[in-house]
Amino acid sequence: MKTKLNVLIADDSGEFGQDCARVLKNYGMDVILCEKDGSRVLSEVDKHKIDIILADVFMKNLDALGLLAALKEKDGANKPLVVVMSNFDNQRLERETLQAGAEYYFLKPIDL
Repeated sequence: MKTKLNVLIADDSGEFGQDCARVLKNYGMDVILCEKDGSRVLSEVDKHKIDIILADVFMKNLDALGLLAALKEKDGANKPLVVVMSNFDNQRLERETLQAGAEYYFLKPIDL
């Protein structure tokens, strides 16, 4: 029986990713950090059973919208929930991201 959530944080900045990982680990979650690269996120999802992805809307190789589209195409019932964050306040982008399948969209900075 699985007891911990597996969270993947796609943020290669030293501060936010590390701080967020520390907070989530304190709540009993297993956390994987990876660079802010949508293709790399997909690769990590294939390697690990990820429950939640926390990713920036703008990533190299594949942005959040591309990531959401690729996850929809994956076979299997165990698809991770995707939470998208951004430094850029744009209602249209937020609406498109949520319509594409993100569970939540928030603006940085946040109070962890």
